[in-house]
Amino acid sequence: MDFSMRDPERLLKLVRAAEESLAKTRITDWFDAEFFVTNFWLKWSTTFAFQPWHSAVEFRRYLHRFMLEFARIDTLAGVKRTIYNQYDSMVLPLKAWLADHGVHFLTGAT
Repeated sequence: MDFSMRDPERLLKLVRAAEESLAKTRITDWFDAEFFVTNFWLKWSTTFAFQPWHSAVEFRRYLHRFMLEFARIDTLAGVKRTIYNQYDSMVLPLKAWLADHGVHFLTGAT
């Protein structure tokens, strides 16, 4: 993963932190610049579309949700994929189901 000696400690500290204490912090507030050139960050950020300036709260939530994937992040074996893109495979069928059940969608609103 190319972690420095401090990176695992900071990851653990972030995972254990209460969300309220993270309030307006960014991922960059928790890690040094060298963290953002590790193999871990490359894999994690490309898999989950994170940028260094994103919310530390969201990063923490994803760490909790996908912690079991650490051991196989090299292969992404645990990531569920659909045959088609996520929009066609999940959003459109869900939208059709909701419409069939009386949900009205308002689009073009600001």
